[in-house]
Amino acid sequence: MTTSKTSPTVSVAIATYNGEKYLREQLGSIGNQDTAPDEIVISDDNSSDGTLKVVDEFRQSSKIPVKLVVNDKATPGVVHNFLNAFAHCSSEYICYCDQDDYWMENKLTSLLEKLSSHPKVTLIIHKSRSVDENLVDLGIVQPNFQGTKVIAFPSYYDDSWGFGHQMAFHRSLLGVIRDISVRKIDLGEVSACFDFSIIVAAGMLGDILLLDQILVLFRRHSRSLTTAGKSKSRLSDNARRAGVFLNSIVDQLNVLDSKLGSMGDGGVKNLATVDDEQYLIFLKRRKAFYLQLLSLYQSKNLLQLARRFASLEFPIFKNKMKSLSKHLIYASILKFSKNEQT
Repeated sequence: MTTSKTSPTVSVAIATYNGEKYLREQLGSIGNQDTAPDEIVISDDNSSDGTLKVVDEFRQSSKIPVKLVVNDKATPGVVHNFLNAFAHCSSEYICYCDQDDYWMENKLTSLLEKLSSHPKVTLIIHKSRSVDENLVDLGIVQPNFQGTKVIAFPSYYDDSWGFGHQMAFHRSLLGVIRDISVRKIDLGEVSACFDFSIIVAAGMLGDILLLDQILVLFRRHSRSLTTAGKSKSRLSDNARRAGVFLNSIVDQLNVLDSKLGSMGDGGVKNLATVDDEQYLIFLKRRKAFYLQLLSLYQSKNLLQLARRFASLEFPIFKNKMKSLSKHLIYASILKFSKNEQT
């Protein structure tokens, strides 16, 4: 990763599929940035509407280089479509971009300013405001962290969270993201299984910066792929999602662990910016951490939950008591709800 104080290069990666309705407005917001990206890479998943016409019109009028690639028909879907876009980006940093949102004019200026002064950051996550299809404020701002801060390597899932459209990440993450996300994915939990793979990879390879600025209007409409940002979450919904997230992260780490184990000595060097031994030790510790948290959700009743909590190996949870408390509460809510229903 570069340590230069000059502004890093950045590619905007967009995955499109029948996005004609909102894409023109999204591309316009990127074209109106105070600081222009070095390129826009669009991967289209074989759209059947006027998406490609919108892209062509923008490409002809824009001063920003626009690269259009087509996702392989053998691997359709949003995950492979984004991975295809990422793979064709040539810049140091990749800015994940949905086809139907709207960028604030200072988004790239703000991101590049932070990235220039924090060379060890592998991922930056900013806030967004949920709006309806006409960009009317829905009164929801996410994530809910307070103040801009850097989470130093190594970080865990509970240190940070965010949606893909809020992320810009270093290209050194690409191999890890692909390794831990190319698997059977329930599209109903895209944010758990794919967006979080970026956070998992970033936390294993460098620092994560949380930027307390609203830089995107997150458009929520009837055709949105997920329900994220459409309404304020109930505690029980958060509890259910937390269990899903933990399970998907354990799955992702198992895939990565298996791959690394089959590569032999020196096999990690193309995936990590740290030495092999440190990387593998962190991977094992991370898996142990999440497996113990996941065991709380897998308890059959409150009594078993209490027993599992009492048997946890607390050294694994050094500086993670807040995370442990949250998951204990979530697991208890789910078990209590289940008991009430039976």
